[in-house]
Amino acid sequence: MSYSLDELAAIASDHLSTTSKKWGKINALAEVAEVHHSTVCTWRRYYGPPVNRALIISQKLNIPLHMIRPDIWKPPS
Repeated sequence: MSYSLDELAAIASDHLSTTSKKWGKINALAEVAEVHHSTVCTWRRYYGPPVNRALIISQKLNIPLHMIRPDIWKPPS
């Protein structure tokens, strides 16, 4: 199991105690990942956040890397 971009945005929103509106969640994830909100929107076209941003998200939200990018990091055995 892994998190979708929307689920990551919701977790980031809860973490930052921001509004529950969809764009508020995207903005929260952008703030956590230290990027512009439009960058987060482009991640939908690809597999999710790039490696360097996945590392930041993982550290700040305490989410295992394999839950963010299972195509790169495999779950522990």
